Amino acid sequence: MKTLLVGYYGYSNAGDDAFVKVTQWATKEYKINTSLSLTSNTAFTSEYGRVSPIYTKYIPDRFEYKYREYRYKRVANKFDLNLFCGGSNFHTFGSLNLWKNCFKKKGRQIVCGIGVSIGPFKNVAAELECKELLKYFDLLTVRDSTSYDRISSMNIDINYHKTNDLGVLISKACEPNIINCVRQSYNEDIIGFSLCNFERHSNGDTNKEVARNNYVCNLIKEILANNVSQKILLLCFNSNKDVGDRALCQNLISQMPEYKDRLLYYEYDGNLNNMAMTIKKMRCLIGMRLHSIVFAYSLNVPLLMLPYHEKCIEFSKMINLSANQIINYESQSIQSILSILCEKLPTLDNNKSMAEATLNYLYLREVLL
Repeated sequence: MKTLLVGYYGYSNAGDDAFVKVTQWATKEYKINTSLSLTSNTAFTSEYGRVSPIYTKYIPDRFEYKYREYRYKRVANKFDLNLFCGGSNFHTFGSLNLWKNCFKKKGRQIVCGIGVSIGPFKNVAAELECKELLKYFDLLTVRDSTSYDRISSMNIDINYHKTNDLGVLISKACEPNIINCVRQSYNEDIIGFSLCNFERHSNGDTNKEVARNNYVCNLIKEILANNVSQKILLLCFNSNKDVGDRALCQNLISQMPEYKDRLLYYEYDGNLNNMAMTIKKMRCLIGMRLHSIVFAYSLNVPLLMLPYHEKCIEFSKMINLSANQIINYESQSIQSILSILCEKLPTLDNNKSMAEATLNYLYLREVLL
């Protein structure tokens, strides 16, 4: 069986790449006999092998979306299975319409989505188009309750289930024997931060972005000034040159020259084992990017969440994150965060979530048998 993984792959985002690696691992673990390709212009390679891209031609950036659209139309029906694999893909009319039109004549082709979110929709037209698209799906598993409720309200006859985020399985897909010994052999006291400039890339209110970044900068200064931690590690979880985290991390570092020897920086290099080991070294992760939080949770690293999107809040509910582990930069004092960090933060039990995430692949296997 030939499978095309459909998603936002090839953009140097550790979260999206995690969906691919977890799927490589799961197809072997659960004996799903398939060869994988993905909607990307670069191959993904791990210890489980190579996943080939379908976008191989160089196209200037201004034409990239149109080329991807054209190429997907040309090749999507050549695969036995189109698998929407993790992430927030179902929200914008243009993409939903493209996929719907591709699947209208799918014949015996199988279309599934696992571990995805449905919405929030950009507008009513996108919501209606999503409803039409999902009628062509043979299986849909969603990672949060709000997505499940949205599907239920559509009253369409499809095979759907609530599961959990695919990224929860990252600690199983990465090299566990190496990762598990990292923290035991690492002596430095490090608090990590995973941040992003969300508003500027989503036509949002950039004043919120400025206020949040100032809050984080002051929080880091207070952590170091009060010796709450020996060092801070700024994590560039998304290293894409256009929408990634590099500029934000470097700007924060430049604002704290007095602490330059206590500020560390790590940028995602395409190797998820390295990312997992970097997070495992932390005493605590303070995360905005959802999948930095998912990684920490999977790796049993204590965490605080700085939410910026519905999907973050949904995941916090799924893992029963306590209210004092969710930071509200608009109303919460920095001193209250310092007090929390001075205490021993709990390691969250991830067994239930692991079992729910595994269901994504067990349901998929049932459909393919």
